[in-house]
Amino acid sequence: MRWILAATTAGAGHFAGLLPFARASAQLGHDVRVAAPRSFAAAVRRAGFDHEELDDADPAAKGATFGRIPSLSTCPRRGGVQHCRADGRGALDHHATDP
Repeated sequence: MRWILAATTAGAGHFAGLLPFARASAQLGHDVRVAAPRSFAAAVRRAGFDHEELDDADPAAKGATFGRIPSLSTCPRRGGVQHCRADGRGALDHHATDP
């Protein structure tokens, strides 16, 4: 048995991506713990994992970081879903999702 530490931000989308790996590892008998911000502890416990507490991001620093990302409002909506993805340079490219 191994001890596995999975780390995530306080975002359901980020956490959902690691859950299949974490659950499969736990089913194999490994001790899986999830390191996540303090504000996300309840979600980690609801998923059935022990929570290793991290500090939440400073709201001012987080705002400054996300403030540098172009608005998603420029991405087209189809069926109520915005279709955007980042290109290889990290810039949003709404054409990347066009058929």
